[in-house]
Amino acid sequence: TITGGTFNVSVTGNGCKGIYAGWDLKTNGGVYNITMTGDAFKTLDSNGKEDIVRCQGIRVWNDFYLAGDAENHPTFNISNQSPDEKAVSVRIKNGYLYYVKAVIEPSGFPTKDSKYPSGQVVRKDSIEF
Repeated sequence: TITGGTFNVSVTGNGCKGIYAGWDLKTNGGVYNITMTGDAFKTLDSNGKEDIVRCQGIRVWNDFYLAGDAENHPTFNISNQSPDEKAVSVRIKNGYLYYVKAVIEPSGFPTKDSKYPSGQVVRKDSIEF
């Protein structure tokens, strides 16, 4: 859970992650300036199958919550400078993106190069912390 603050994160290296949440991530306010410049790399998974690890500005394993109001909301400035064309600004692996409408419209939340399970974006009237 992150409430307020300014975060200036610059990451490089193959498969880099700006913010990595191993479970849920809740944000209420705050400014997130994230720059990623690393490339993808290939590895083998536990079954010996090839896996490609990509850079991601924000990686969340389960649910990602964007809370706040029009005055106090999370603001995202994610600069994806990775040479990997499939690198993404935000990746939600297994969960949902929950947001308050007043938050997602002015926040600059990157949707163009973000990846989350199809149909799993949920608008809520409020989010409790």
